[in-house]
Amino acid sequence: MTEKLGVKIAHESDRAEWRFAYYGPGERMAPHRHDLAHFSLVMAGVQREASRGESVDTGGQWMAFKPRNFRHENEFGPDGALLLSITLRRAGEDDEEIAADAWRVRPAQAVRREWSALVRALTMAAIDGERIEDLTDDILAALLSDDARPSRRTPPYWLKRAREAVIEGRLSSAAIARDAKVHRVHLSRAYKAHFGVTLSEDRRRARLGRAAREIIYDRSSLGAASISSGYADQAHLTRDMRAATGMTPKTLSRLF
Repeated sequence: MTEKLGVKIAHESDRAEWRFAYYGPGERMAPHRHDLAHFSLVMAGVQREASRGESVDTGGQWMAFKPRNFRHENEFGPDGALLLSITLRRAGEDDEEIAADAWRVRPAQAVRREWSALVRALTMAAIDGERIEDLTDDILAALLSDDARPSRRTPPYWLKRAREAVIEGRLSSAAIARDAKVHRVHLSRAYKAHFGVTLSEDRRRARLGRAAREIIYDRSSLGAASISSGYADQAHLTRDMRAATGMTPKTLSRLF
């Protein structure tokens, strides 16, 4: 059962709908389909997306595109997941062609600035619809490029365990390498090769995911959320969240 704790429709047009959503820790979504194509950014936390025997972990700052009527299922990590989702309505031949495209999943680094700018545009008091549409087009173009298909490489068991430890934030990199009986450099190389992100960056994203859970799910104060998720103070959390998502903790708390 999936517990979608909050949905905030940020903007709508004839072409699309933009919304923020938070799913609770460990929740699952049974196999399902959507009538319309949509794509999303995992802003914080972890979402596992699976279809036709393939599974992709989309942690913080990953983006995914699903064509209409695409059958898939989802599972959310120990801190849940905060998503920005965009549903494409049938509004012209160009979007009809996009809606029939294939499943795509990839890191959002290449268009990180555009995603951050889009989040800021969607959370401003005065909505600039044209800018939102332009940024959406830029992101969609990058997401639908030919190299944006899910990886079919299955990480070895020890590496899956290593990533679980990183996401849970319970062990240092040295301790993870010792438990896996591999050299730290080998761990780092394998991590980047299989997950498309460095171990240190994934650790930073996991900490941000814990902070988002504290704010949305646990209803902690911003100061308490900062300390319990591993930040030095609230200012540290604010800098990290703004840089990663384009949103501040105060904005996030107001959304949900």
